[in-house]
Amino acid sequence: MKKWNLSRLKEIQALQELLLQVSTINHGSHCLERIERCIKLAERLSKTNLNTGRSSFVRFLISKAHEGRKP
Repeated sequence: MKKWNLSRLKEIQALQELLLQVSTINHGSHCLERIERCIKLAERLSKTNLNTGRSSFVRFLISKAHEGRKP
C-alpha cells in the first residue's frame, strides 16, 4: 500500500481544521470570518488541478475508501 505524501497529509490537516471551524460557527463572535475561512478550505479540498491531473483531496479520500472495501 502506498504511503501518503506530505501534501496529502497537509490536506488531512486542512480537513480537520475545516471540521473544527464548522463545528464552532455558532460559538462566540466572528461568524462571518469563520464562514469565509470554511469556504476557502472547502474549495481547497475539493479543487482538482487540471494542469497536473492531481485529483482533489475529496476524490483522493473516496478512491482510498473504495480501495479498502472488501469484494
